[in-house]
Amino acid sequence: MNKELYISLIARQLSRELNTSQLENLNSWLSKSKDNANLLDEFKETWNATANYKQTLAIDVDSAFSSFASKFNIPSSDTPVEIPTAESKSKSRNLIIAILLLALLSLGYLLSTMNSSTVSNNKMMATTTAINSNSDVTLSPNSQFTKGAAKEANSNLLNELTAIAALDTEDDKEYMPHALGFIPNKENYHIESFSGQAFFDFNNNTHKFIGLDNGNVIGASNAAFNVQNYTDDNTVVIDVQSGNVLFFDTKGNTFVINEGDRAIYDTRQKELIKAATPAINPFKWHKGILVFDNTPLDQAFKMLERFYGVDINITDNSVIDNKNFTATFPISSNLDSCLELIKASFEMDIERVDTRKVNISNIKGE
Repeated sequence: MNKELYISLIARQLSRELNTSQLENLNSWLSKSKDNANLLDEFKETWNATANYKQTLAIDVDSAFSSFASKFNIPSSDTPVEIPTAESKSKSRNLIIAILLLALLSLGYLLSTMNSSTVSNNKMMATTTAINSNSDVTLSPNSQFTKGAAKEANSNLLNELTAIAALDTEDDKEYMPHALGFIPNKENYHIESFSGQAFFDFNNNTHKFIGLDNGNVIGASNAAFNVQNYTDDNTVVIDVQSGNVLFFDTKGNTFVINEGDRAIYDTRQKELIKAATPAINPFKWHKGILVFDNTPLDQAFKMLERFYGVDINITDNSVIDNKNFTATFPISSNLDSCLELIKASFEMDIERVDTRKVNISNIKGE
């Protein structure tokens, strides 16, 4: 298969330059796989997006096509594909611009998002991205964050935060706030806003701040911790694997969450409480493992929703109380395999409505 040929045929089709035999050849190739058809759809979207830019952009053709060819593994050839000279310069310009913009699209930044500071995980698996050279964040599906200015806090503030982080806040029921009376300045945020689930790994002494969508802030240095900040939950859940994490609420209180602890902040009641360590390891998922250990079935469905970025709906009056599930999945497992394994334990009907929606009904079993 000569990808270079079919890429050129797609572009020429959009310029209405194909003859009948070439069009039949292209259609035959497109029908062979979903990947081929998806490539055509992406190319069409990019072509349409260039409408307002075609006459003003100056393009380095060789550089543009080299980037595009590298992305789609198009081999170099001593025998170039014959592309007839277009009757109009504007058609050639359209072709070149479309190739360049599709290459940019495949790298994750098109014209409308080239300067975007928002990082989203729309894949059905965990993805890791660097915050800076010594800290990174692993995003669960359907999660995102917006980068902040990341200006370093002054030494006085850092000394105070370091002292507070060292305080012992052990309490059986609730975390005791330290009334600093302030919320960190947004110019110090490494992450301006965050929603979904993420595992943060901060590997140096630089204090980093994470702004949450509800106005609260998390701060830490030399710490690894998991955060769940789903907008539909009215809670923020923080599990600290190592180090100490500071939580700043909107009233100016500062809470210390120690290594090995879980804390839950109720955004309605405006309070942070200590919670029991969950039976489900909150740190496994970012390493590629999804673990259920006698997990209530409703929680198992919720975890699958979040990890695979889907909606799972119970469409009848199935009783799922007192139904627990135990299994371990690599995140690389597809959702269908996970659901089928649950079905082996509890008889049920599963309907995949589309890639993002699953209906479940008639749940039976003990």
